[in-house]
Amino acid sequence: MFEPNLFGDVDADHQLQGATGGDPLFASWHRPLIVAWGMGVNSTAMLIGMAERGIRPDLILTADTGGEKPETYAFVRTFRLWLADVDFPELIVVRRKPYPPDSNAVGATTLEEYCLATGALPSIAYGHPSCSDQWKRRPQEALVAQWPDAVACWERGEKVCKAIGYDAGESERAQRQAAKDNPRYHFWYPLIGWGWGREECVRTIEAAGLPVPPKSACFYCPSSTKAEVLALHRDHPCLFARAVAMEHTAAGYNQNVKGLGRRFSWEGLVSLPLLEQAGLADPPAAPCMCQDDPD
Repeated sequence: MFEPNLFGDVDADHQLQGATGGDPLFASWHRPLIVAWGMGVNSTAMLIGMAERGIRPDLILTADTGGEKPETYAFVRTFRLWLADVDFPELIVVRRKPYPPDSNAVGATTLEEYCLATGALPSIAYGHPSCSDQWKRRPQEALVAQWPDAVACWERGEKVCKAIGYDAGESERAQRQAAKDNPRYHFWYPLIGWGWGREECVRTIEAAGLPVPPKSACFYCPSSTKAEVLALHRDHPCLFARAVAMEHTAAGYNQNVKGLGRRFSWEGLVSLPLLEQAGLADPPAAPCMCQDDPD
């Protein structure tokens, strides 16, 4: 059985001819291809690159925590139209299933609802980057587990291929993920195989006539920089007020965390004079695992 390697490069016997434009990955290969679209730059460019090479995914899905900024939701609507124009599958958007009646967050389907119901902040505020696992990875895995093409593939004893948007500057990150030997998935990193870094991704999106998508992240993400917090306060005051409501709800439960900024509250940040704002350090470097996303 033909088995593509990490970045989609194979020996000369498997060089692809015709519709895929020379990309070797899919020669004599019939397993389903999933694209985990992170709503950001990398995974968007990855899909454009596939279209240019005649590679059509079997499933394109993304997970919505319910907390993206309006600019991201606007881009999702635009990108749906592009997918239809190139005859790609319709985007499937999943959310976490509602918390059960015996939960202290009964009915919650978004991370914001969960935090307000439990008096907690997103886990990254406490130094635990599990938000992505609970609110993005698991809902997608639940859908794929019921997808007939994936079920049939696993019954044949094969792995589903999942394309991930790590770019050419993230090969070490890809190697770490691939080294875990997932029993159900073969991970493919086409941007690395194509030699596309962030700049190439941006140029590809622009050349396709699409707007460059904004950073995909929850508007209340504790990994936000001070500049991002201040921009949210300026550009989206209603969203900022909702983030502050999360801080107020969690205040009675937090012993060592002052707010969404971990060492400071977002509400306190915007009330400080500019000089004092500049003196506050950004949150500690504990990157949110949502980071596009691979975006």
